[in-house]
Amino acid sequence: MRGRWSRLMSVVVVVVAGAAAGLRAADVAVPEVRATRVLERPIIGPEMLPGEEGASINGPSLIEMPAWAEGRLGKYHLYFAHHNGDTIRLAYAEEVAGPWTIHPGGVWAVGEAAALRGHIASPEAVIDEAERRIVLFAHGGPAAGEGPQVTTFATSEDGVNFADGATVVGPAYLRVFRHRDAWYGLTQSGVLRRAARLGDAFAEVARVIGPEIVAAV
Repeated sequence: MRGRWSRLMSVVVVVVAGAAAGLRAADVAVPEVRATRVLERPIIGPEMLPGEEGASINGPSLIEMPAWAEGRLGKYHLYFAHHNGDTIRLAYAEEVAGPWTIHPGGVWAVGEAAALRGHIASPEAVIDEAERRIVLFAHGGPAAGEGPQVTTFATSEDGVNFADGATVVGPAYLRVFRHRDAWYGLTQSGVLRRAARLGDAFAEVARVIGPEIVAAV
């Protein structure tokens, strides 16, 4: 099952890149994907968080901080949340294997996110080299009222102090990557979305994950 899942994820990555470039799945080769375990335990555990905060460790997003980010807390920043929490948390370290230190108080609270209500979770941290900023995406309930969860964003020059973007840019659980001259977002819905600039709303491009991908492996 593990090997089948690895092949499936390889195909997903390739098809996403192919769709972004206007290619069909049949036009691209499936690369071999290998992963090496760094530790035999999680790098962030419940014992590192006070009280009940460790009951949920959701959506970790790790980046190597750029040299231009003055005020960064470590070489690596790891953003995560409680799945029903009220803030995006931050841990930092000089090595991926740790030791990791929790930054107290978090970096972006739901009360600071104008587009959200209820909770804030599942962060996605992206380095915007062109504008020298860290863009942090997260989801929660829509501030405008009832409806499905949405994704909004905040920006920072140091990865610690974030300014809320105050707008909805896509559906919940958005994962973002750059390809050529645009930014793309993908969620578990299987729909690929595109934006010219981080902070713009992601517009639907194509559905790239479906039964045909499972059949291909």
